[in-house]
Parts: sequence; C-alpha cells; structure tokens
Amino acid sequence: MKSLTEFENILKKDKVDSVLVQRNNAVLFEYHRNKKMKEKQHKIYSVTKSILSAVIGIAIDKGYIENVNTPIINFFPEFN
Repeated sequence: MKSLTEFENILKKDKVDSVLVQRNNAVLFEYHRNKKMKEKQHKIYSVTKSILSAVIGIAIDKGYIENVNTPIINFFPEFN
C-alpha cells in the first residue's frame, strides 16, 4: 500500500463503514463513510471473539494466564 489516501480509496470501494487505527493512545488514521457512521454502533459479529482469542493467546505467552482452562473467576475474586 503506497499511502493512506490509497488505503482510504480501498475502504470507499469496499463500502467499509468506519476504520480507526490507534497506536500508543494516538490516532494514526480515522475513516468514516459519512458523519452518521462516526456515531453509529456497528454490528461486529464474530470480530470480538477473534480479538479476544488473540489477546488470550498473548496473555498466555507472556505468563499472565496459565492456560485456556484457567477459570475467569480467578481474575475477579470479588464476584466469587
């Protein structure tokens, strides 16, 4: 990809509603098909599951979580 303008053109062509790229609390790129899309809640279907599984894999790799069989209640003892 040559530029953010080219990326934005691809997003427009594919009829993407919104994209936000953020790194270290700084917004690097933001695109909304129109003003309404900036405020609209979007259906993201299975995206949440994909992101959560990647984050859990990273947490296991870094030793924050022992394995996928670790009960989630271990991290929220106030709800036990």
